[in-house]
Amino acid sequence: MKHLHELGLLATVDFNATTDSKERELFAELCLTVPVRLSVLLPYLTYLMRPLVIALQAAPDLVSQGLRTLELCVDNLTQEIFTPLMALVIHDVMTSLWKLLKPLPYNPNHAHVALRILGKLGGRNQKVLRPKTIEECQVRWSSKKSHSSSPGSTGNPTDATWRHSLQKEWVWIFGKHHTRVFINGEREETFSVLLKGLFDATRVPEFSVDAESHLSSLFEHVFITEIWQEPGPNPEQARYSLSLTNTIIDALIDNLTIATDQNHLQAASQFMHRVFQKLFQHAKTTSALKEDILTYTKRTLCRKASSSCYDHSWPRKCAGHQVLSILVNRTETSASWITDFELEIIGALLFLHKDAPSATEKILEAPTDMFWKLLRPN
Repeated sequence: MKHLHELGLLATVDFNATTDSKERELFAELCLTVPVRLSVLLPYLTYLMRPLVIALQAAPDLVSQGLRTLELCVDNLTQEIFTPLMALVIHDVMTSLWKLLKPLPYNPNHAHVALRILGKLGGRNQKVLRPKTIEECQVRWSSKKSHSSSPGSTGNPTDATWRHSLQKEWVWIFGKHHTRVFINGEREETFSVLLKGLFDATRVPEFSVDAESHLSSLFEHVFITEIWQEPGPNPEQARYSLSLTNTIIDALIDNLTIATDQNHLQAASQFMHRVFQKLFQHAKTTSALKEDILTYTKRTLCRKASSSCYDHSWPRKCAGHQVLSILVNRTETSASWITDFELEIIGALLFLHKDAPSATEKILEAPTDMFWKLLRPN
């Protein structure tokens, strides 16, 4: 009963009241490690759902604890109890499980347990895998130019081509002027979706120049805010506050993946090269502390790119290789930094060769050249 009383106290904790992820993870771990039998814990299980979601998105040790708790519930609770219990958090739980299903160099144990849990859920997980949709609405276009036309637009509003062009223009203007709303770093997922829209605009001829210019200014602002910021009272924590920088890295790799599918790889690669060339050139005048933060950024970029080479999608593999190629061949990175990650990069390149489809000798020329360059540096 003493432990149940402690659980009741922990259940009153508002996990959203603190912005410190370590505090949330600590509270979640305390909730999930109360030593009581599941049958006695039944009245309190609703209090464990939010800590369970936090655990599945936390550090590896806490992820293991969250997976054990979830599997225990799946194995021992009937559908009548389990379904209402998970109703409020099932989307977050499923999203977390799918994110754990990643190849090496990610944790293979987490992937195996997550896959086993999904298998045990059976048909129940199919009910929650449908993406959220927005109900369609009928838009009635006015025949008057004064109501439906934009500056510089001419044409009949009933014409499908003109309407499609107008919609693209509105989407571009909306994305351009609403980027600053998400600069506070509190909504990385929304910021990521917005970046995807801006990158899509770079592949539309009439917006490509403005879109690339806007993205360059946006990235420079984020880098100044996060990487080149003045050290605070606890400099060691600066490297862990690069939330928007990490989102930008993911968006750049995603953009290369899409560009590979749509034959825009050269333009996307050149844009990424300009972004990182400007970033690394700025590093020449930085202090040692900021150089340490930049090294952490390079490490994150290298690991994300190497991980992309293990993806099942060939365009994603090509995007990962393209980032590694920019780091090794086309940016001003020191030889010592490359040496630190040489084995990781070589492993990714070897897997890329091993998993390449047939008749791709020409595609593998660039990875092969980079492979030999790493083995026989000048």
